[in-house]
Amino acid sequence: MPPSLQHEIPLEMLRRRPDLGLELLVRALDAHGDGYSDAREESVDMSHRVTEARADSVISVKGPDGERRYLIIEIQRRYKVDKLWDWFGYVGGLMARKRCGVILLVVCPDETSAARYREGIKIADTCMLFVPVVLSPKQMPRIQDPEEIRRFPELAILSAAAHPDDLDTAQAVAKTLLATDDDYSLFYYDFLREQLSEKIRIKLEDMMIDLNQRLPDRFTKPLEDAAEARGKALGEKLGEARGRALGEKLGEVQGQRLSLVSLLEARGLGISEKQREIVDDCTDSYQFTAWIVQAATAETAAEIFGETL
Repeated sequence: MPPSLQHEIPLEMLRRRPDLGLELLVRALDAHGDGYSDAREESVDMSHRVTEARADSVISVKGPDGERRYLIIEIQRRYKVDKLWDWFGYVGGLMARKRCGVILLVVCPDETSAARYREGIKIADTCMLFVPVVLSPKQMPRIQDPEEIRRFPELAILSAAAHPDDLDTAQAVAKTLLATDDDYSLFYYDFLREQLSEKIRIKLEDMMIDLNQRLPDRFTKPLEDAAEARGKALGEKLGEARGRALGEKLGEVQGQRLSLVSLLEARGLGISEKQREIVDDCTDSYQFTAWIVQAATAETAAEIFGETL
């Protein structure tokens, strides 16, 4: 199954801001990061001999003593015991290669799954106990101060996403985010919308439309279009259960299409008529997910759709 935006966007944030990994660890441990600096993205290749494996993200930071420490970050939405064994291998392999301590941080948006991951694995007949550090929604602060949001927008987005029923936090983050000139702002905002509960998402979209005198059209126009043709409304018009499912799927794809086009326009990436036809004809949600992730960092449309189009 192709990776979801819920998995890929936090990883893109970590690639863009490696120090985000340290900020998340500080919150998971309820500690402070004083003395740690120079966060860097490292290779995610966890392969050992003939076994191929890749972590979600690997960050290194310089400690107070000048030596580097390593942090493996995994985004995991549901509990899978096999993942614990995989991560045990990641940590052991990286420790052997770097000859230093390694911390595994699991970012889990589900409190029940997070609690199970905190139990770790107790390996019989050995001296080993493997317990990852886990960050769950209740440990994420509700960030509403505009200055703090502007200073670390990635952390603010993840904070708002961790509290999908908190309209005040979502509004504070969205308003501050969309008032910036950062090309990633629309990309992050679309990610936030997808994480909110339906009730809060609709209220937030209506609020953004009301602010269209102060926000650029590239932000509000997609919201107006989406408000007119929400996937759920389309599904209800189709009537029966299969019709509702189809309508919701079409609405989801249309929303992704609007997000992709808005992101391309916001980043100044012009597309050819042939490329626009491909976008208009596509009904594959997974393909749109891949395009949106690529569009966030691509320098040209050709990097997204291929050189021949």
